[in-house]
Amino acid sequence: MQQQFHERFGIEIGMGEAKRRFINRIINHVKQTVFAAGYLQVSTFDFLASLSNALGEPFDSVQARLQWDDLLEKYVGSDFHRALRVLEVLYPIAELQRDKVSRFATDLLRNSEVDLGLRWQDGVFVKTGAELLDSALVKDPMNWLRRPELKTVREPFEKGLTHYLGASQNSAL
Repeated sequence: MQQQFHERFGIEIGMGEAKRRFINRIINHVKQTVFAAGYLQVSTFDFLASLSNALGEPFDSVQARLQWDDLLEKYVGSDFHRALRVLEVLYPIAELQRDKVSRFATDLLRNSEVDLGLRWQDGVFVKTGAELLDSALVKDPMNWLRRPELKTVREPFEKGLTHYLGASQNSAL
């Protein structure tokens, strides 16, 4: 596999710069595939309405019809997590073309200059951890607990995992 440009020339890319580039790549891609080319055959209006709801932003339908590209950049700004939400919102709207969104998200992560600590899974970005620990502490017990007779154990375990993941997003939890 050929090295990336920054690796071939010994250019150090920090996490902040990698995230900035990642944000721009998402915005560029959405402008090209959704808004301009219609590649994903998604209604610009529906996408922006869904994105504004997901981000908790006011939605101006007139502005959405006239200045969609400005509105997208306004919603995302330089916020890395908002950029992630763009693809998460696009995925269910794309319906028959979800594989294209998934391929883009996966390629985007693979081609990032730095490991962003994420993976794309079933239409959402998921934090990656130490794969060995994830497997031993979460995946193996979940596979074991899938047996029907262990439902009373599995459900509280899943609930605890959900609360733990929520607490990493909101320290009040």
